[in-house]
Amino acid sequence: KLYPSAVQLTLFSINPQIHDTITGVKGSHYKTLSVIKKLKEDNIIVKIACPILSYNVKDYGDVYKFAQANDIECTLNSSFINNPLNNNYDAKLSCKNIEKHYSEYFNIIKRDEFIKNDEFICGGGIMSLNIKPNLDVTPCSSCNYKLGNLNEISFKELRQIILPEYKKKYIRSNLSECFNHDYCRFCDYCSAYPTYDNGFMKKSQILCEDAKAYYKAYLAYKKDNINVKK
Repeated sequence: KLYPSAVQLTLFSINPQIHDTITGVKGSHYKTLSVIKKLKEDNIIVKIACPILSYNVKDYGDVYKFAQANDIECTLNSSFINNPLNNNYDAKLSCKNIEKHYSEYFNIIKRDEFIKNDEFICGGGIMSLNIKPNLDVTPCSSCNYKLGNLNEISFKELRQIILPEYKKKYIRSNLSECFNHDYCRFCDYCSAYPTYDNGFMKKSQILCEDAKAYYKAYLAYKKDNINVKK
């Protein structure tokens, strides 16, 4: 009865060595591609997510082309939430690298796909929910904002009482500190960042810095296109 609308997998690189190095699981690249092939054979919609990290910054274009060639939706994103327990602080792209590589990024996607105009910030808690092993319910696997616990409240009550109130909070107009500048249009706002740092629905310095880098990359891309046309 709950046939999946889509299945999303993460593909870091077309290069097996790079992908497996990032996942830390030997053979994960082969398994990922095998699952993608099987899902498509079963007529299940497949989506690919490719987080752009310092480790695969030269490979995301090939992942995007692979997805296009196989009629698969691909999401590229440089947002990275570091777990303090992991020694991976060097994984996130620097703002300088974001600015450099996103100029190329704009050449392989439509600009309108990047600028956000939706009322809701993202689909977390709106179109999807995450249930942890201890039965805490959060908007997504990255955001630690607790909506409830299924040991204490039924899923029906969660949907009828808690989620409607959550939806009233989780809209762009309630981000009073945000979206006041031109570069804010390029903010890939994710509630997980401020939830860890400043609190739910607060401003995130990391996201602000990234948005400025995206904006500069877009201006560079726009300027290059004008020069090419001339």
